[in-house]
Amino acid sequence: MATLCAAAAGLVWCAAMPAADLPDPLPIRPRGPLAATVRPPGSRSLANRALLAAALARGTSSVRNVTRSDDTDAMRLGLEA
Repeated sequence: MATLCAAAAGLVWCAAMPAADLPDPLPIRPRGPLAATVRPPGSRSLANRALLAAALARGTSSVRNVTRSDDTDAMRLGLEA
């Protein structure tokens, strides 16, 4: 089972459905290097995701103003190992 969520007019609703009933994923085809700045609000979960995405990216990544917590410190140390 997979959970499909949608949002509209400030409301979010979710429904469990068999994965086979989900729409086909949209293929993403890189067109070249991406230069972007993203400033999400402070969140341990988002910080860990940003650290992981930076670690998986090719080239140099910069993640600044990371929300400090025990779990983000552990993620950073794990990725540096």
